Amino acid sequence: MNFSVVYWNLQLDNQLEGKRGAGKLFNALDRLIEEYHPDCFGLNEVLKACDKGKMPFVLEYLKKKGYTHIYYANSGKWTDKWDIGEGIVSRYPLISPKEVVLGGHFSKGSHLHDSEAKAIITGVKLKNSITPKLVVAHLMHLRPHTLPTHFQHQKNLTNYVAKLPASDFVIAGGDFNEFKIMPLSFARRNKGKLHAKTGYFKEMTWHKKARKSAILRANPDRIFWSKNPGLKLKEFKVIPIYASDHKPLYAKFSIERQP
Repeated sequence: MNFSVVYWNLQLDNQLEGKRGAGKLFNALDRLIEEYHPDCFGLNEVLKACDKGKMPFVLEYLKKKGYTHIYYANSGKWTDKWDIGEGIVSRYPLISPKEVVLGGHFSKGSHLHDSEAKAIITGVKLKNSITPKLVVAHLMHLRPHTLPTHFQHQKNLTNYVAKLPASDFVIAGGDFNEFKIMPLSFARRNKGKLHAKTGYFKEMTWHKKARKSAILRANPDRIFWSKNPGLKLKEFKVIPIYASDHKPLYAKFSIERQP
């Protein structure tokens, strides 16, 4: 059967713009749903609801669109007032969702922030008893954090993925914050068990120009999937939507249980 997912970093800033920012995001999500009909969304930088017990407004909107199976992991304080995290929404039931703590955020002065980078991993119960494992991750960038922090997050995620059974249909993606100056260490560490796909320099996912002082140049969002022969990538796109400083990734797979 076929299975499709959209990975997208929504960007914190436009979720703080009230109705204007929300309308821009909703229009973009409507377009994604109408044109691509994804089975799941894996989202980064989802703003936590201010009211206790309420769902982030973006996830609430997607719930009304038929993505009724939802898991959200708050990653802690981005500033003194706002919290962000990762979210997975699905048309199909989620099986045993878990949070994988990748590590704290260290600034250049080695100060540990009161927040953590996290990934979410969950089974998605499709028809015919097929259950791919979906991962959404957001590794920290260099400013204001450190290169050792970034590699710590990659290592912890690598170690977790390495423990998953080889027979699993694993699909991982999100904002990996890889730069031109960095080795693509997560991809290299996992090249024996994962395929990889990303935007490239003609089709970059991060489309804002960095400050002159910043090291950031390309920052491609990435998607990885297991080399299980029953899981094959059928379609991949970087979608030209500009409601965020990232463009969404769309991937469609065929999944066939092996004898």
